Amino acid sequence: MGFPHYRLESLQKSLGVPMPTSTQWDEISGSVAPEYAVYSHLQKVSSASELFYMDDTTCRILDLKKELEAGDAKRKGIYTSAFVCELEEQKKVALFFSTNRHAGENLKELLEHRDPSELAAHVMCDALSSNASKTKDLAVILNHCLDHGRRQFVDLLDSFPRVCTHVIDRLGLVYQNDKITKELGMDKWGRLAFHMQRSKPVMDELEVWLEQQLASRQVERNSPLGEAVEYMTSRWQSFCGFFEYAGAPLSNAKCERLVKTTKPHFKNSLFYKTSFGALVGDIKMSLIQTARLAGVNPLAYLTALQSNPDDAELNPELWLPWNYHLNLPSPVVS
Repeated sequence: MGFPHYRLESLQKSLGVPMPTSTQWDEISGSVAPEYAVYSHLQKVSSASELFYMDDTTCRILDLKKELEAGDAKRKGIYTSAFVCELEEQKKVALFFSTNRHAGENLKELLEHRDPSELAAHVMCDALSSNASKTKDLAVILNHCLDHGRRQFVDLLDSFPRVCTHVIDRLGLVYQNDKITKELGMDKWGRLAFHMQRSKPVMDELEVWLEQQLASRQVERNSPLGEAVEYMTSRWQSFCGFFEYAGAPLSNAKCERLVKTTKPHFKNSLFYKTSFGALVGDIKMSLIQTARLAGVNPLAYLTALQSNPDDAELNPELWLPWNYHLNLPSPVVS
């Protein structure tokens, strides 16, 4: 919930049950072994995902910051990468990585566990150049977030109402079509056929219209509107995966919602002190958010791991959020 240790210390003291920050850290870090085993296994399981959503946000890790500033590293930035990995049987995994690596680099490490015989995975992300450069050599199909393309026209609506209104209205039809597929409970193949019939003509017409606006100089390429148009037309194929591939999404909203769960921590705690502390945070957050995606009570799940640490560490595949309840010890009946 983003409640930093020093505030918990003050609260516990007020309640007459003191819990110093050092004790809190000892309890958290000392109990992380079984959770780390499950976290590592989730990465292996996720490597076989059909679809990866990924996003980055900034992060502060004090010892890593000092190390980067003291060395010759060209990249000084530190990031938390968030992933939502969709598996078979509607299972979803949330993963966090806090390092000086971008999401594309973390994806590359995840896919090292992937079976080469697997079909190419779909990746949904924003259009940052770092994502494209790190995924081009991987067996993935890159999809860009349509929300990001639309957002640029929304921001320019007051300045360029004619063009922006047309783009927003046409994209609105596509979003409406996707909503219909969800309301009707279509599987990915039915959804693909629906979008090919209803959304592809809309997107084809919009692509031609946007290119005509540039060609006829009704939109100047160097203007803010021209940049918004270029942003979409130069990546058109990656915006249109939803009517070319079964199951390809329109937007990266799932991962953007996930990455926002890190914000309360950084607003209240401001930073991680060490890289190990960041790793512990990533492990806890990954297990908590994966449990939530599985419809499991995170507190009950983490308690189960701490109550069965040896088995969870030795057999992490039996202690995933969607199957751990099958391995809980049976209550003793007297």
